[in-house]
Amino acid sequence: MPANQGRLLQVFQHKREHKPSEMGGSSYRVSVAVEPAFETACLSIVDSVGYTGVAMFEFIKDSTTGRWILLEVNARPWGSLPLPVAAGVDFPYCWYRLLVEGEEEPRARYRVGLFG
Repeated sequence: MPANQGRLLQVFQHKREHKPSEMGGSSYRVSVAVEPAFETACLSIVDSVGYTGVAMFEFIKDSTTGRWILLEVNARPWGSLPLPVAAGVDFPYCWYRLLVEGEEEPRARYRVGLFG
């Protein structure tokens, strides 16, 4: 998610459909609609620190309680970046426009159900 001074500019969410084996490998993901609770949680974090840049927030669901837990925040480009770009959210371009040209791109709508 690109953010500017604590405001979320773009949002995207995916779900892992297949996790790698113990031997490693990559996950298979599908783009899904953004859950408002996740967006609110992410906004709270970027707002509290006045964050500017890109970040990926990783949550995991506790299978016994059903609660979602924040695992980590990656404040850098991440490995699953091609999926949001293919779905219609070009994070690298938005980041470039913000940092180099000082312009915020309008929030993109993206394709849900795209696998990558």
